[in-house]
Amino acid sequence: MIGPIKEQAAKFIINQKLKEHKFDELDFSRIFKRSYSFLVFMPKDEKDFWYAVEVLNFLKESKKNVTA
Repeated sequence: MIGPIKEQAAKFIINQKLKEHKFDELDFSRIFKRSYSFLVFMPKDEKDFWYAVEVLNFLKESKKNVTA
């Protein structure tokens, strides 16, 4: 009986805190520049596979160590 009340109270508190919090844009360029090695998981779908190959080519051109 007290479980549903706790759940409703928790949802209310979380919703109030999320409304107040503002999410800023994230800038990954610095992380990308500082990283040397990348692990890329290749998709099974052929169309997506070729998109992933483009990403691998970009990383190779950027002189990054890549494991696929």
